[in-house]
Amino acid sequence: MDSFRIFDSTLEEVDTGELRAASQGALRASALGSCVAVVLYDPSARIGGLAHIMLPGRARLPHDRLHTRFAEDGIQELLNELEALGANPRELIACAAGGANVLHRPDDTVCAANIASVLETIEQLDIPLLASHLGGVERRTLSIVLASGQVWLTIADSTPRILWQPFCFDATHLSLDER
Repeated sequence: MDSFRIFDSTLEEVDTGELRAASQGALRASALGSCVAVVLYDPSARIGGLAHIMLPGRARLPHDRLHTRFAEDGIQELLNELEALGANPRELIACAAGGANVLHRPDDTVCAANIASVLETIEQLDIPLLASHLGGVERRTLSIVLASGQVWLTIADSTPRILWQPFCFDATHLSLDER
């Protein structure tokens, strides 16, 4: 796990098959080809996490030490870790990116299977998917800054852009009178 400085936060890299839950700093999954990165975030508690999913479905062996590589196991484990940190499961939102056929193989089914498995798992957990960038042929990077909730997407070597951010409305700056 490397640490970097980005967006005035310490950035932790979440490697393939790993996940991280936190209440501060930033998390990133890089070089997403057929893998899918899933962000779960509770905007009220400002607690979130990222799972770097490598394979569809769930681990065949119940105690597989690498079970978080699989969509069902990884997303469920991330949900469990977020709850342990104080996130409210009913407040969680999801964002996802990846599942690209970067090798341009016409017979590659892993990408589509990863996407389908991630989407199905998020739906079964009743977590709304508010933003995604899935499929295609270009690698991606997905990051979340936990203090702001901003989810950043980089496609190939492009400039990072915001994929999703919480709607922030500060009523203290709203005035209906025209003094």
